[in-house]
Amino acid sequence: MPSLLQKAPQPPLTTRWIPTRLRLGFLLLLIGGLLSIKAHALQGLTGVHDPSTIVKDGDRYWIFATGQGIYSMSSTDLINWTPGPRAVFVNNAYPSWINTKVPGFQGNFWAPECFFMNGKFHLYYSCSTFGSKVSAIGLVTNVTLDPSSPNYRWVDQGEVISTSSNSSVNAIDPAVFRDANNNVWLSYGSFFGGLRTTQLNPATGKLLGTSEFSIANGDVEAAHIMRHGNFYYLFINRGACCRGANSTYFAQVGRSASPSGPFLDKNGVDLNNSGGTTVLNSSGRYIGPGHIGVFEEGGVSYVSHHYYDRDDNGVPKLGLANLTWDATDWPVISRDWVKPGRYEIANKNSGLVWDAWGCTGVSGQMIAQGTKSGLNCQQWDFTALGNGEYKITTALGASPPMYRAAPPMLGPSFSCLPIMAWPARNFALSGPTMVPWFSLP
Repeated sequence: MPSLLQKAPQPPLTTRWIPTRLRLGFLLLLIGGLLSIKAHALQGLTGVHDPSTIVKDGDRYWIFATGQGIYSMSSTDLINWTPGPRAVFVNNAYPSWINTKVPGFQGNFWAPECFFMNGKFHLYYSCSTFGSKVSAIGLVTNVTLDPSSPNYRWVDQGEVISTSSNSSVNAIDPAVFRDANNNVWLSYGSFFGGLRTTQLNPATGKLLGTSEFSIANGDVEAAHIMRHGNFYYLFINRGACCRGANSTYFAQVGRSASPSGPFLDKNGVDLNNSGGTTVLNSSGRYIGPGHIGVFEEGGVSYVSHHYYDRDDNGVPKLGLANLTWDATDWPVISRDWVKPGRYEIANKNSGLVWDAWGCTGVSGQMIAQGTKSGLNCQQWDFTALGNGEYKITTALGASPPMYRAAPPMLGPSFSCLPIMAWPARNFALSGPTMVPWFSLP
């Protein structure tokens, strides 16, 4: 669904970062006993609404989102994001067939989805106006996502499906997945008639036939289906989007042995009967999380979504959460990327490790980087506080002081240690991590 806050997602105002950043040259540090994340894990221009599932082309990750002409962002590390140099449809030059299907449409495309098949990136997009079932899903293809490539050219393939005011469903919010037999499926829909899924012809990217299946009903939208083990998992949104910090969006899931459903929640309730197990909800500054997509790489499952930042006037932003699975193969989504436990923290360049200076166990000790010796004062206990925030204490049980630093001085502006679940630049954790590295930006 679109954002009512803005016609197209624009880069947010400069986010409040820690003014002084840690660098490899710092050998001695004093950091706080309560090390909460005050900085964002993602950096750069992260204003986004209805992000697509992450797709990778070469060494660059891409997300497409609601916006004029279709908005995009890219990253090489899943941390720093930059806007695409131009919209998919430049200067609002979108295909003329759209206005014959959706009168009044003015180029603000909703909730695109990008899927690679048959040597091309297939970008599905929604055309509609707010509060209407007069809608269409279209398709545009490209052999590359690299705007600097001489082969970069978006080719519109026309309509995939459209609906009218008399239709029983609404043709918005496309999502695409493959089943265990390599068949390709499209899911789509909204609270106007619920969600549907139907097969695509992989050769054309268009509908394979006329059969479709109802998979969720009620105040529901933003379908995303993925396969894991013996089940297909349908992620949906319920509640109200697009109201900034007053949004009530939350994400639920159901699963099925078949890509066409029925999808049942943990209690066995069909999502067509208002079922759904909640997996991501508002918490702290993260309000109204929605439009889930799951990207898997290197054994890690990244959940792309948008949320409204309560601490930044409700601006919609890109979030990446961590997806794991419980003992009964139900998904668990968390903003915590480091598993609670005891760790050694090492400088990746020098090999030096953090230790509590003096190893006395006295509260308020400074932190130094020293040669690894296996002492308890070089071990650190991470306690998750939720929303990606952690309390860190030494294995001796002491906490270092806050807002202070040994030479070279960091100054009173240094307030916290951001823990980030991405390829590290500075330090490596050794212990029961969920992911292999964290970094200090």
